[in-house]
Amino acid sequence: MKKNFSDWKYVIIAIFVIVGVIFLIRIFYLQVINDSYFLSAENNVLRQTTIYPNRGLIFDWNENIMVFDEAAL
Repeated sequence: MKKNFSDWKYVIIAIFVIVGVIFLIRIFYLQVINDSYFLSAENNVLRQTTIYPNRGLIFDWNENIMVFDEAAL
């Protein structure tokens, strides 16, 4: 009894093509139709934070403070 493997070849090719089409449809949906990742990326890019550096104190010869940090907005 001889098995015909050429029929299985087309079944396996069809499975790979179907899986590839499903992946392409999902990628299209995520990148073009769905806005959740786009909005999340925009919020991440546009976040601005100001970090004020701590410069430390400046003392004179007699250990008196001459200059100190004060945050100016």
